[in-house]
Amino acid sequence: MSELGALYRDDVVRDGARWAPEEVCRRDFTGGSASTPTLGANGTRAYLGDNVGALLAIDAETCGVAWQVPLGSQIFGSVAASSDGREIYAATATGIFQVFDDGDVGRRGWTAVNDVYDTLTGYGGMNLVHDCV
Repeated sequence: MSELGALYRDDVVRDGARWAPEEVCRRDFTGGSASTPTLGANGTRAYLGDNVGALLAIDAETCGVAWQVPLGSQIFGSVAASSDGREIYAATATGIFQVFDDGDVGRRGWTAVNDVYDTLTGYGGMNLVHDCV
């Protein structure tokens, strides 16, 4: 884990005879991230999880936080966005969450709990990917 994570937006600009990256904006957020940022289908939002269990929607133009929705534990893997840009899906150690992007706010939809099988008394299920991060 790290103290801060950051998401950058770079443009590629001509620098004489070469092309060079140029930082347009940057968004720092609490903790690192175990999730991969996902760009929404229309390119106006990036979605990712911070290290403290929140799903963040980042405005691609300004790098400002459009909204954040707490999910209760760290998001891992890739955040998925529907092709219409309205539904976002994120996985944590405790479940899979549907979140609606309502523009200036995010709103939780359904949750699928990771309890697909019965365990013996005294034992519990675990997500090996999350436990290795």
